[in-house]
Amino acid sequence: MRLKINGTIYQINKQVIEDSLEGIQPNTGGRYFVELDGTSYPIKQMVSLAIGIRAISISTNHAYAILSKIGYEITEGK
Repeated sequence: MRLKINGTIYQINKQVIEDSLEGIQPNTGGRYFVELDGTSYPIKQMVSLAIGIRAISISTNHAYAILSKIGYEITEGK
């Protein structure tokens, strides 16, 4: 998937996301999560690590839309 944030174009897909999370502990907080291999990751952390930007640079709505389009199941709270 191709996306544009603050004028920069990024390529993102499940493989890029999951590779970026390897060995990373999930942040605390957040309202929406994706569970991977029994670990719940905040959606903004997933997207920001995958494309190399700070989590504050992306909205929760944008992260939700990106991950949903890629095919992740997003859950609320945990």
